[in-house]
Amino acid sequence: FIAKTIHTNGFINNYECKITLKGVKKICLISANKICNSYGEIVSYQAIIRDVTKRANTNRLLLKTTISAQDSERARISRDLHDSIGQSLVGIKFFIEDLKDKVDDDLIGQVNHISDTLKSTINQLRTICYEMLPPSLSNFGIQKALTVLCESFSTDDVKITPLFDTQIILSDKELEISIYRIVQEFINNAIKYADCTEIQISFEVHKNQLKLSLKDNGKGFDIANCDKGLGINNIITRVKSFNGNIELKSSDNEGTIFKIVLPIMDEIKQLENI
Repeated sequence: FIAKTIHTNGFINNYECKITLKGVKKICLISANKICNSYGEIVSYQAIIRDVTKRANTNRLLLKTTISAQDSERARISRDLHDSIGQSLVGIKFFIEDLKDKVDDDLIGQVNHISDTLKSTINQLRTICYEMLPPSLSNFGIQKALTVLCESFSTDDVKITPLFDTQIILSDKELEISIYRIVQEFINNAIKYADCTEIQISFEVHKNQLKLSLKDNGKGFDIANCDKGLGINNIITRVKSFNGNIELKSSDNEGTIFKIVLPIMDEIKQLENI
């Protein structure tokens, strides 16, 4: 890619890449250009390679801390909504049910309408609280939470299948939340925009890596000419915050595949050594 870009454009500027030197992974920025003689013939190249590993790790830690703070705030809001407003609404519901036996017949229709509206509001509140902090994630872990997520979004029109090659148990709760949000975002986007009938979520753990494949059979999109929306950017940001890699594959009428690789063993150690 670097050689092709230099040959085509004459230069490349601040291209970020990962290099392994003596077993140590480095993040570098490469700037290079070709040098031509008076006849336009290439006689040599010059390049500057800057090691930005420390800066990149610091930025990643800051990004991860920001995301963690956002998730913690979502959890707090979810608990507050459930414990305060949720309980108050349930109390009002019981009061209205008791009131049905005491009102005149000409008012019973209005009371029933209020009761039905209140039930709908309570259900909406429960849905909001669940999406902000799914209890299955904190109680049973990522595998059960994703299974419940897929079941809740599956319909007669869209089949969502979770595939796990083994029992998935993660000790990093922040990583669990990010994986859940990534899958949730992908499913939402696929249902809203892809016109798909099948979505497949597959997990594979290999050594110190968790491999996540997200696939739909929808109409796809042209990645090169597509302005990444907020949903895709959220996914990319979460992957980067854990020093992961993401590969996007999609084309018109060919569906979409996100292939994500996340380190799961040495993440905390790496951050502590920054």
